[in-house]
Amino acid sequence: MANSAIEFFTFHDGTTTVSNGNLMDVEQLSNIMNVFFKTTGTFTVIFEGQIEYQGDFYPVPAVNLSSMTFGTTASDATGIYQIDLSGWSYIRCRVSAITGSLTCKSKVVS
Repeated sequence: MANSAIEFFTFHDGTTTVSNGNLMDVEQLSNIMNVFFKTTGTFTVIFEGQIEYQGDFYPVPAVNLSSMTFGTTASDATGIYQIDLSGWSYIRCRVSAITGSLTCKSKVVS
């Protein structure tokens, strides 16, 4: 890819509470994002996307690369999840349950 760069984005950085986390603008990025987690406890994350800024959020399917299964949530995961960004403007990883702390980041080619 000419003029491409790898971008990292932090959705959550050591969060210990239920929260929406940071919203990532993905309109100008490639079609695939990898999401990964570091945790000291247990958690449930819901992958969500927007088609327009300040619009409704919708479930975003992701594939768990360890088990090769699709879903819209990650629970107590240490693996990598891959999301197809086609058609999405913004992505978030909403924490709906947590004990301990959680860091959630992504890696994508821009």
